[in-house]
Amino acid sequence: MMHTGWKICVTSFLDQILQNLVKLERELEFRIDLFSGLVKTCFHKCIDRRYKETELYIGENSCIDRCTAKYVQASNMIGQILASQKPSP
Repeated sequence: MMHTGWKICVTSFLDQILQNLVKLERELEFRIDLFSGLVKTCFHKCIDRRYKETELYIGENSCIDRCTAKYVQASNMIGQILASQKPSP
């Protein structure tokens, strides 16, 4: 009898670990997608395609700062809206 309880406990523990890993993987994918979208959007919006200089100029830096802040703010707002619409367990 003792072994059966032990097996159930270990199985339950491993299931919990697997669920946590799946959640972490989804979170990582979300963060990667967020960063990729941010880079793509802000690069196309802010960077001069002619690449005259090796460094960003002040206008590009300012644009990137504003674009990044707005992108993150919009993503957070969307996340809050989606989280509020999620049914409670």
